[in-house]
Order: sequence, then C-alpha cells, then structure tokens
Amino acid sequence: MPPNTTGVIPAEYANALALFGQANRASFNSPVASASAGQLKPMPCDGSDAATVELQLPSGSESGFNAGRLEESLAESGQRIVSYAVEGLPTTGGGDWEALPYVHGMSVGYRVVDFYDGSGPDAAEFSESGEVYRGTGTGTGTGTQGSAGVGPYSKVRFRCLAARTEPVQLSWFGVYNATGPRA
Repeated sequence: MPPNTTGVIPAEYANALALFGQANRASFNSPVASASAGQLKPMPCDGSDAATVELQLPSGSESGFNAGRLEESLAESGQRIVSYAVEGLPTTGGGDWEALPYVHGMSVGYRVVDFYDGSGPDAAEFSESGEVYRGTGTGTGTGTQGSAGVGPYSKVRFRCLAARTEPVQLSWFGVYNATGPRA
C-alpha cells in the first residue's frame, strides 16, 4: 500500500488494513481443531489412509468451521506436496468421508488457507508474503459458526494425493471459524 504524494498512507487505507488485521487475528488465532509439528509425522503421499492426518472436532463444534490452514515442513526437504484434498466425516450417515467444497488441492508450501464455504476472496487465489488464499466466494468472509458451507462433521482430515517425492510432512493443520472485517 503506497503512500500518497505527501508521503502519508491515506486514513481510509490505514483503517481498512487495521480492520483486516483484526479479522485475521480473530479468525486464525484460535483454531477449532489443530495439529502442530510435534504431532505430525512423515507420511506417504499416495491417497491411501496412511497418507492422511485426522483432526477430531470438539463436541458441539461439528459445523463451526469454514476455513483451514495447512503448512508444509520445509526445513529438511523443501516443498513436496503438489495435490491434496480436505475431507469431513459426517456426524450422521454411512461414515463415508466427503470432500470439502472450494479446496483446489494444489501445493501447500509455506502456508495455504482454504475457505470451505465460499466466504474467501473473490479471486481463485492470491499470494502475499508467501501465503496463498483460495476461495471462490463473495469475498466478504462472513462465515459464522453453524453457517452454510460445511458440516456437520465430527472429524476433518487432510489427504495427500501427489508429491514430487516422499515422504511428506506437514508442520500445521488446523480448521477455523473465519470471519471477515467489520466496519
């Protein structure tokens, strides 16, 4: 965001950035469920059950998430994942995993945020500071707990479908109840 001709960032831009920062912190500081580096182990990337990471959702939060964040462990072996899916296990029904909507399944890399209910950015994706955000929704980010989009699920899982080389390893997998900035 460049300053104006007097060297000052206009107040409306500064206010919009402040709202964005507040919404980002409110949305992604408290995951509904997550697993971090110490809990995540190297795995194959062949689409099998061995190529998954499952998160148990807390009781009462079955439909309280609309976004997920993935981070690949890059320090040892670099970026490897080139295709993935995120799936939910319905609380009712036959017990078959369902692919969550709006997940494009491209590479993970440093960090990727997927919006499962269409509340993400209007653009298919954009990148800033090494992060990729994906969504095909209204751009409002107004998803709320129990909102339309996903669920109800008792579990959610990451499934690695293809990689440049194996094994692969995530350093973070979490699901969130993301909300947009409020003016």
